[in-house]
Amino acid sequence: MDWNRANDLQITTMIKENPRIAEAVRGLQSAGISVGDATARALQDSGVTDALERLTNMGRRFALPIKESTVGQAIIEALDDLGLQGYEGKEERRARRRKRVERSGVVRVKPNTE
Repeated sequence: MDWNRANDLQITTMIKENPRIAEAVRGLQSAGISVGDATARALQDSGVTDALERLTNMGRRFALPIKESTVGQAIIEALDDLGLQGYEGKEERRARRRKRVERSGVVRVKPNTE
């Protein structure tokens, strides 16, 4: 079971078992308002959404210079080598590896298989 499904089940159980939350849900439904819309509105009104957006933007602003630095590029390449940067086909991996070996100046000799 993935995290989102488990979280949805936990929220659903909480709504069913907590009488105050269940009553609030019935009130929203009778007014024609979905629980999701009411939650989104409450988060927006309380400033949570804006705060999360600011944190995300701040993280991007601080991460960009690091990501573009030589060390950042080395880390990204290491993550790529470990397969932690997303899917990449066999030919793309081989081409990237070939470029890295060429940059390092190491000469690779293929063993004679005969």
